Amino acid sequence: MTQKQWIEFAALREELDFPTVLQHYGLTHSEGKTQLKINCPFHEDHSPSCSINMTRGIFKCFGCAAKGNVLEFVIQMEGGNPEDREDIYKGALTAIEILGRTPEDFAKPSSNPKGKKPAHKASGKADTKPSKQRDAKTADKPAQRASDDAESPAKKNAVLDLQLDLEHEHPFLIERGIEPDMAERYGLGFCAGGIMKGRIAIPIHNQLGELVAYVGRYANEHIPDKVDRYRFPKRFLKSLELYNIHRAMTLEKRYLVLVEGYWSAIRLHDAGIPVVALMGTSVSHAQAQLVREAGFKFITQLLDGDDPGRAAAKENAHILAKHVYVRTLELPDGEKPDTVSEDFLKQFG
Repeated sequence: MTQKQWIEFAALREELDFPTVLQHYGLTHSEGKTQLKINCPFHEDHSPSCSINMTRGIFKCFGCAAKGNVLEFVIQMEGGNPEDREDIYKGALTAIEILGRTPEDFAKPSSNPKGKKPAHKASGKADTKPSKQRDAKTADKPAQRASDDAESPAKKNAVLDLQLDLEHEHPFLIERGIEPDMAERYGLGFCAGGIMKGRIAIPIHNQLGELVAYVGRYANEHIPDKVDRYRFPKRFLKSLELYNIHRAMTLEKRYLVLVEGYWSAIRLHDAGIPVVALMGTSVSHAQAQLVREAGFKFITQLLDGDDPGRAAAKENAHILAKHVYVRTLELPDGEKPDTVSEDFLKQFG
């Protein structure tokens, strides 16, 4: 029997956060709120009864009495029992995948030289200033970590051998300036049946151009109650991918623009700008490594002109700066890269 990799659960809980977890499971929530309520995913909930404190990383449902920390939330989402040791371990592995990390990142040191203090001690504050020892370890072995990511089955999204039958002409797309010929070029369109029924299906490819998922955007701005704006495949780990990375690489540029959403990426790429989309606001360590491995040296963050975008940009810069040169441009209030003027985009030409 193979020995399990030791995982320091306290360190994992400290890094894991609810915005990332909720996005992974496709649970809609209001951006930028400290305390929020969602429809409880653990029982049939017709009105939001699950309260989540985003800062403290805890939740409690007033309908079914489910409660715990963010790691226990993941364990229960995977059908496990937070009091069962085996389920805790399995849930921790899933949480590590969601973060785009490896178990080795949360391994407890096997030994400590006598008389020396540990290099890092978990605290109640977010680790915005990693220790020099940990930074040196990461810098010394970038190729090894990238290799581990590529070879580990748990760290790769499966390649799909399918193609959805999509309608490239749809009012939702045309309103966003995406005419049928453009929709066909990007492989997206309205899906009339199957799991993506009633949605605009958007294909996601890895850096090799292989299809790894379809994401479904509800094809109307007026979204009914209990309907998610975006639908992600359950086992798809978006923290491992960057939308449009395979197209951006073909432009053979050293610089890259980082945006939040698909429509922004499509507009910028169509203008000849190398761009990728996070499919959200937060960048993962795996995505930052992917940028470097793709050959880009410089990256410009161009997140939406709102509070969530500006807040995420600060943390993203901290992660990206370990791999590439990074700068951040702030958009005016309410603006997105797919709505800014053509003159603004010329600076990236």
